[in-house]
Amino acid sequence: MSNKLPIIVAQYTLEGNARRTEHWALAVLTDVKKSSARVYEVLGNTDSFTFSAKFVEDVGKSKRYCGGVQVGEVVANKLDDFESWLQAIPIKKNDLWDCQDWVMDVLRELKMDDRGIIYKNMTEKHIRGEMKAE
Repeated sequence: MSNKLPIIVAQYTLEGNARRTEHWALAVLTDVKKSSARVYEVLGNTDSFTFSAKFVEDVGKSKRYCGGVQVGEVVANKLDDFESWLQAIPIKKNDLWDCQDWVMDVLRELKMDDRGIIYKNMTEKHIRGEMKAE
């Protein structure tokens, strides 16, 4: 049994947003068979975004969930470190930045630091293409 946990970009429908129709979050699947996960995201509005981390028993159970793409893996005993890394990513509060930008900022930062947890082929173009297919 592998001690590496899949990291996915999870996509949810988003209504009432002038810029986007999907909300993005990062999820680390803690039990692949049950789809339980630690979900990390920014919540709020352009002037009030905040970091959120929560445990979800089944990522796919949400009616708003519309798929995702695996972007890497994290060793199970490094999950607390992973969460700390995410909390350190700056949250911007302006009209041109949102949850999708935060996810891409996180992935770029983790790839830049060469922590080896984000797959090298995970570019924004690749992720958006996969999400569109979902």
